[in-house]
Amino acid sequence: MESANAGASGGPHTGTTIVAVAYDGGVVLGADSRVSTGTYVSNRASNKITSLCDNVYLCRSGSAADTEAISDYVRFYTSQHISETQQEPIVKSVASILYQVSVSRKRMRSEEEKGKETIIWI
Repeated sequence: MESANAGASGGPHTGTTIVAVAYDGGVVLGADSRVSTGTYVSNRASNKITSLCDNVYLCRSGSAADTEAISDYVRFYTSQHISETQQEPIVKSVASILYQVSVSRKRMRSEEEKGKETIIWI
């Protein structure tokens, strides 16, 4: 009997599952909580949905260390924006900060790390 979590190739599915569904009153976010290293699940209780400010959340997929570092940088720059303007930023502003941080980190990575893409969608 085939395992319920087996992928098309017959091996276990170890990828991240994240979803966002928009409705009239806002957006519902969902994500699995497993962190894996190859086929080994190293953490079963990871939070892949991260708050960047009161009105913007990030669903993370890819290297946990990279996505946590990126979200920390974006949270820092967003808090500076809030301090300077005394209001919550619009989603487009936070997305722009996220893009700039992601691109700058990608340029700094070594050749070995460049093959391990980190996906961030806001």
